[in-house]
Amino acid sequence: MMIECKHRSGNTCLIATDLVTAYHIGEAVITTGACERCVQSSVPQEVNDVTASLAVHAARTVKGVVPRNLLTELKPLFRREVVPLEAGPGTELARILWWFDHKKGCRCKSRERMMNLWGPSLCEARTDTIIGWLKAEASRRGLPFSKTVARHYIDKAIRRARRGT
Repeated sequence: MMIECKHRSGNTCLIATDLVTAYHIGEAVITTGACERCVQSSVPQEVNDVTASLAVHAARTVKGVVPRNLLTELKPLFRREVVPLEAGPGTELARILWWFDHKKGCRCKSRERMMNLWGPSLCEARTDTIIGWLKAEASRRGLPFSKTVARHYIDKAIRRARRGT
């Protein structure tokens, strides 16, 4: 039985693929049982230990080794306890863009958690990736988009996360 998931495209986990995009790894292929385990996770169909494992597997398959920085980023997800990713730059950006309501098929919540996992410094380094996400979602919804405004909001979210507000 195939599990319905907006983060699945064929045999690719879009969440895990997003996790490895900065490392030029390509698509993260779904392994047997991964979707079932992801759905049973404490944070189903989001950035979690299963999607992180798929990202690590993709890195090992493509590069033969997992980049140390990727392991450092994902390490909190492999702890036995639930890792709270409810605060950080992603949450701050979501607060700024509160009017940008979550729609069916969007990956906003997953990307919010991913930004929280990255923290302010990695979000700063990956601003262009985040701008790309915002641009794609605006296009999907038929909304106007300004790279300058998006960058301003991202910078503001990062500053807020650093202050802890």
